[in-house]
Amino acid sequence: MIEAQKVRLISIRIIVIEYFLPLLLAIVRILEKKQIVRYLHDELLELVTYRHLNRSVDDIRGAFIHKGVLCEGYARTLTYLYQLAGIEVTYVTGKTSAGYHAGVKAKIDIL
Repeated sequence: MIEAQKVRLISIRIIVIEYFLPLLLAIVRILEKKQIVRYLHDELLELVTYRHLNRSVDDIRGAFIHKGVLCEGYARTLTYLYQLAGIEVTYVTGKTSAGYHAGVKAKIDIL
């Protein structure tokens, strides 16, 4: 079981390195923080589907391996990508009228 988890983590790192890292390196050089935040958000929306999975995976594995997440997995994945890009970010959770929810607050210096 532990070996299978290591293989999955390695797979996630390979996907991140092959897909997102070249994008990050390119955009960090030329874009402002608010543009980076928007770009990564939009790219992640293109990559994943917001849906419940038959398996209990609501973290970055859901996004990069299964291509589907709910709010927690989406927020954790976005937090990870923002941190890779050097964006200061906070993972937040709370309860709304619709139930529990997770999200991301990115610090963007405007001015």
